[in-house]
Amino acid sequence: MLNTFAASCDARPSGRRPLGTTGFTLIELLVVIAIIAILAGMLLPALSKAKAKAAAATCGSNHKQLQLAWNMYYEDFDSRLAINTNWPPLANIDRTWCAGWMRVGGNFQPDSVTNENYYTQAIMGSYFARNARLLKCPIDKYVQPGMPAPVTGMSFVRSITMNVFMNGGSAFGNPVMGSLGASLVFRRATDIRQPAENFVFTQEDPTSIDDGVITSTIDAPGNAGNRSFNNRPAATHAKATTLSFADGHVENHRWNQTTLSSTIDVPVTASATDAIWFKTRANENFVP
Repeated sequence: MLNTFAASCDARPSGRRPLGTTGFTLIELLVVIAIIAILAGMLLPALSKAKAKAAAATCGSNHKQLQLAWNMYYEDFDSRLAINTNWPPLANIDRTWCAGWMRVGGNFQPDSVTNENYYTQAIMGSYFARNARLLKCPIDKYVQPGMPAPVTGMSFVRSITMNVFMNGGSAFGNPVMGSLGASLVFRRATDIRQPAENFVFTQEDPTSIDDGVITSTIDAPGNAGNRSFNNRPAATHAKATTLSFADGHVENHRWNQTTLSSTIDVPVTASATDAIWFKTRANENFVP
């Protein structure tokens, strides 16, 4: 008996889990955590890409609806295009498709930074059911530094602008068009010979967006200014930009050269290939 008791006292753990125990060992937990980390590393990039594609699809849908509204407007007004004058105040929303000036400096109108009425109550508002979200890209979260109270830290309410050559005017100031641009503005839909080649709406670089107009300059053929951007579009969809065209179709165009404007992807100002592509689709009469 004595020897048997001594042997039992000297027994060592066998390394096996006692019967009835349901917990995990430390090694098992570490293995599970490692597997989860590996799966997360594999899934997160895919989820990020899926989110970006969803945002681009939303932006494309928004452009499509705005473009339909623009087309419906001129059909109701004997082919006359929606007025596209730059930076009018809120009191003059009956004289343009989009009023206001959101960027600090120039003709800054602080209320237009966050007030949807500058475009939902303007002349085209009823044609897109005054849906303010159509003019805001879901990716656009940019906040301009130096915004005064009460709009300090506020993101712009709008991302979308209209091509200056689509009935752009000078009722409140002269938009930049270059030496030949003013003579090439489309006033009626019937002026546009190739509607599938002329864009109407796009998302502008949020570091430069101000009024409802995105400008392009057209000078005499061979002029160096024809090979660079004036206002640049935003390239927020995997270095591409959404544009809607006068015939109603929407494109997502990927740029040849991009750079960062603050934290925003935009085409390089002096990228001749990109600038010529953009200006050719801003006005069918453009000759580099």
